[in-house]
Amino acid sequence: ATPRYNGIVNAIRKIVPAAACIPRRSYVPVEKHIPTKEEFKRLLVALDTAVSGHAGLVIRFLAHTGLRINEARLLEWPHIREDHIYVPANVVAESGTASIHQTVDWQSKHLRAVEMHYGRAAYRDRFLVGLREMYRRPWERLSALNLAVLRWLLETFGINTPLRLASEMSLRDDPTDRLIDICRAAGATHYLAGSGATSYMDVPRFEASGVTLEVQDFRHPVYPQCYDPFIPGMAAIDLLFTSGDDALRQLREARRTPARSMSAG
Repeated sequence: ATPRYNGIVNAIRKIVPAAACIPRRSYVPVEKHIPTKEEFKRLLVALDTAVSGHAGLVIRFLAHTGLRINEARLLEWPHIREDHIYVPANVVAESGTASIHQTVDWQSKHLRAVEMHYGRAAYRDRFLVGLREMYRRPWERLSALNLAVLRWLLETFGINTPLRLASEMSLRDDPTDRLIDICRAAGATHYLAGSGATSYMDVPRFEASGVTLEVQDFRHPVYPQCYDPFIPGMAAIDLLFTSGDDALRQLREARRTPARSMSAG
C-alpha cells in the first residue's frame, strides 16, 4: 500500500542520507462532500415523506445534538435530563452547560486505548506525559475539558495564536453576522475559512464588513501511521505521536494558496 511504502521510505531516509533520492509515491485521499443547507433540507424532506421509518427525526436529532450514531444508540431514559443529555462518556447539550457522566471511569478507558493503539508510535511517550496529566484531573463540564485539550494541543504543536472564546463575546444569531461580530471583537483583518464556507455564509454581506475572506484549499497530509491503510481525518494526537516536531510543518504545508480571496472594494 502507498502509505506503508512511503512510511518505509521516510524511515530509510532518516537513517541513510543517500536514500533521499528514493521517490515517495503520490497519494490523494478521497475528499468528503459536505452537503449545503439546501441539500440537507431536501434530504430531510425526502426522509419525512418516506413510506415508513423515522429517519428524518433521527437525522435532525443527530444534527442538533452533535452526537455520533453510536453515541445516540447508547442513550437510555435515565440519561435524559431537563437541561442535559447524558452519554456514558460524553454529554452533548447547550454550549457551556454540557456535563460529563461522573459514574463512569472514562478517563482510564480512554487512556488505556491511547496507550495500546499507539504503542508503536515513535513519539508516544514524549506526549503522553501531558495527556496523562489531563486525564488525571477531575472534569465536570465538557466545555472545560475541550478548552484544556485545545490549549494543550496548541502548546504541543507550537502554535502561539491567541485564543478567544466566542461565548465571552456579544454576538448576533445569524451565521454571517456572528462571524462578522467575532472578527470585529478580535480585531481581525482576515478570516480564514474552510472549503465549505460559501455554503453557509452570505459572502457579499461579509465582504462589506471590511474583513478579507480567505478560503483555504486544505489538502490532508499523508504521514506514516501505526496501521495500514492510511486513514485521513484522525485525531490531532495521531499526527503528533507519529511525526513529533515535524507535525506542524506538515499541517502548514497542507494549507495551499487560498482558493478564494476577497475583500470589500
